[in-house]
Amino acid sequence: MSISYFSDSRGNFGYYNINTGAAEVLATGSVVFTDIAISSTGQFYGITFSNLYTFSFSDGYVVAKNVGALAGGGFNSLEFSEDGKLYGGSGRSVYEINISNAQTTLIFSDFSSSSSGDIFINGENLFLSTSANRLELLNLSTLSVSTVVENTPSSLFGLADTPAGLFGFAGDSIYSIDVDTGVTTFAREVEFSNTLWGATYYPDAAEKHATGVWRFFNTETGSHFYTNSTAERDAIATTLPNFVYEGNAFDVASSGSGDIDVFRFYNTETGTHFYTASELERDNIINSLSNFAYEGVAYKAYSDNGDGSHEALYRFYNTSNNSHFYTASDAERDYIISTLGNYSYEGVAYFIDIV
Repeated sequence: MSISYFSDSRGNFGYYNINTGAAEVLATGSVVFTDIAISSTGQFYGITFSNLYTFSFSDGYVVAKNVGALAGGGFNSLEFSEDGKLYGGSGRSVYEINISNAQTTLIFSDFSSSSSGDIFINGENLFLSTSANRLELLNLSTLSVSTVVENTPSSLFGLADTPAGLFGFAGDSIYSIDVDTGVTTFAREVEFSNTLWGATYYPDAAEKHATGVWRFFNTETGSHFYTNSTAERDAIATTLPNFVYEGNAFDVASSGSGDIDVFRFYNTETGTHFYTASELERDNIINSLSNFAYEGVAYKAYSDNGDGSHEALYRFYNTSNNSHFYTASDAERDYIISTLGNYSYEGVAYFIDIV
């Protein structure tokens, strides 16, 4: 799953799922960052046109600390290099920024046009999106500059270099950018009303904002129970000895990145739970099966495989105890199909995050 953190024009900070187009605001603050970056230790940095900040978020609020003023002003792009140096773009120049005191050191001042809003760094190559609708490359060793992509979208404010490729945010659209071929391709519409001003990728962003689903085996009913609530998991583990904890079964989307809801029912006759992402199935159960108590939305999931970034969750019906079983393991699925005749395979239930 390719997830980019973002800052927007209204002081919001959140993350964006490039595969699904969904955004989730994690926190809001009084400081509007023109761009953001994350150090190798996971520390968030943000810039306004004239200041450098560190920031964190708690209980829905961005907590920003002013590191210092940036000499010259006009800064609108920020990124860390692989060796831990922080670079910022202002006008036609790029500076190295001291993360302790915000002091700037001029690195290069001869881009063909001004920074439009972001940079990304790959090895010794620093790429700058410019107001002339170009992506220019600066070699940090030789200080030679060249244009690698012509005709980039206007107002390309955010760049996120992810394992799925380089993506740019412009207006209400996301674009895939190939720096080797110089081709920019429309990827999808942005499902967010505010203007994204800054973007950055961090390797464990998907892990930070995916939700674990934990599995228990109920020795009394012979069925399995699934929950993504740590409180519910811990309560069951400490108070219900007939529930054997089997660990993290799979990961599902956070509330902002999944595109479908998974609904949970409790079967009062069998003491088992049932999960479905089908609204039609949900409504049919509510209207016709009075022994199923509707417990609401359990978690978020995906309706497709996200071009390989999501994996299938398989569903079985256990004819012995009238319960359902779910697994993301191909090996477990195949074993059940080949050896357990009382399990009827019902196919893919929905799609989840790859663990």
